[in-house]
Amino acid sequence: MLYFQCWCYSYPTSTCLTTNTLTSARATSVLTHFIKNSLFMISLYDDKKLIGMGRIIGDNGISYAVTDIMVDKEYQGKGYGKLIMKEIDNYFSENTDEDCYIILIANLPADNLYSKFSFEYLPNSKCGMLRKQNK
Repeated sequence: MLYFQCWCYSYPTSTCLTTNTLTSARATSVLTHFIKNSLFMISLYDDKKLIGMGRIIGDNGISYAVTDIMVDKEYQGKGYGKLIMKEIDNYFSENTDEDCYIILIANLPADNLYSKFSFEYLPNSKCGMLRKQNK
């Protein structure tokens, strides 16, 4: 059975997301921070298995970023990314106005999905930039 969970502004302190790269205590801290500092988060489950998610971060006024849109490889190509983006799109329709900026960084070929939700490539007068922290 597939179902969605959506959270806005306040979140539980635990999550079913896991990581192999962090220690258990560090993972719990990172994930708690990850959830607590999201404006909106959607998770898609198949029974108890997390199969997809997406979230919105930002200042809840003018600047927003769509981030962490993910669908498990076994479930890709079945429209689940589109369902996640539809809920994110609904959030923006209900909670923002024409003066806000909504950004995302897309991995190819996911740009095809995002273009269905009014995301466009930057015009020639603008560019996207990325900073990688090396420690």
